[in-house]
Amino acid sequence: MIKFEMLDDGDEWNRVVRASPYGTVFHTFEWMDVLEQQYKVQKIPLGIFENGDLIGVFPAFLQRKGIFNILVSPLHEAATPYAGPVVGNNKLSDVIRAFDIYSECADYYDITFSPGYVYDDNVLENLDFQERYTYILNLDQSIDIIWKNLNKKCRNAIRKAKKSDVTIVEGNSQRDLEDFWEMIEVTFQKWDTESPISVDYTRAVYDAFSQNEQFKMIFAERDGERIGGAIFLCFADKIYYWQGASYPDYYRYAPNNLIQWHIIQWAVQNGFRIYDMLGANIPSIAKFKSSFGGDLVSYSYLYKSHSSLADAGRGAYVWWRKNVKRDLYR
Repeated sequence: MIKFEMLDDGDEWNRVVRASPYGTVFHTFEWMDVLEQQYKVQKIPLGIFENGDLIGVFPAFLQRKGIFNILVSPLHEAATPYAGPVVGNNKLSDVIRAFDIYSECADYYDITFSPGYVYDDNVLENLDFQERYTYILNLDQSIDIIWKNLNKKCRNAIRKAKKSDVTIVEGNSQRDLEDFWEMIEVTFQKWDTESPISVDYTRAVYDAFSQNEQFKMIFAERDGERIGGAIFLCFADKIYYWQGASYPDYYRYAPNNLIQWHIIQWAVQNGFRIYDMLGANIPSIAKFKSSFGGDLVSYSYLYKSHSSLADAGRGAYVWWRKNVKRDLYR
């Protein structure tokens, strides 16, 4: 029988996450701590136990939205694409059923799983369900093969960047983070919206992960000016494209293509096996990501309201994020 118990041992928690093919940087104890501190929500680090044995972990957050208590995994407004349980696939359906009962303390809950899970369709009978997508590049192959699998236009853009004397430099300081944030603000001005995350939150992620070399900041420069940048997160044998930005006046030099090619080369050289580009749900962004030859992979989003009032509240909130806030991370 599946049971949930609070698990506050960060080392034990991360051991489970690191050992699982479904564990991501967004499941780590440090990520939960950052979200709790920055967003003033209550983290709920659930250990998953069966017959007294720890078989997985489940990061969740309890937050207040208006009159509703909601239980979420992950915290969506924090540019956190995945969470949900980290458990063997053969136990996933039982864990979902147990969480459905556990969540009765809240008006509503949702879960966004990491890619790769498959579960019993019977689990979905009383739940709402959506498929979402990301591009994942297999790095466990030679760099020559990866280069050949790039879209032709992508290869030409990388060549153009090099011929235009665009170079790559790494950032490793708070000052570099400020430079990147200036690019973020300009990028979102282009979209006529604001970034859904704050500079303080980005600093907190940097502080939590840079010391363990899990936070990698890359810039493209031309004539001594930084014209594009990106942040990547590293965990176990996976690397994630978390944030990217560039100045519109320099798009013609293809800085973003060169940054992506640089991180792919670096990741292969350093033994990473999986590059998750985090999202293929916005057509214009998905087109860029698809050009690097990754596979289009689905992942699942489940949600349930425990009352008709909560269901109406969720509908209103989703409409607001899409039409008013214009959320680019949905």
